[in-house]
Amino acid sequence: MASSKNSYDPKTTDPPLLERSSEIKSYTTTRATYPGLRVFFRRHQQADRLPKSPAPIPLLVFIHGLGGSVAQFHPLLTSLTPIASCLAVDLPGCG
Repeated sequence: MASSKNSYDPKTTDPPLLERSSEIKSYTTTRATYPGLRVFFRRHQQADRLPKSPAPIPLLVFIHGLGGSVAQFHPLLTSLTPIASCLAVDLPGCG
């Protein structure tokens, strides 16, 4: 089936931050194998220099709702990646 002109294609529609820091990975759980999940991860630029005690800045995790995608978090990721490590996942059937 030919793709629609308005269809979502992350290769052509993602902003540079998402394009540079995302990859497609396969994950296996005890119940299923997910062969192609898009995962965004960007480690804080100064992570090695952050103090270890008290606890360092936590990893920020972004999980979209039904019908969403990592792309909807772009404004937040742009603002928060300079201050903390961030992880976002496109769940199966979405993104």
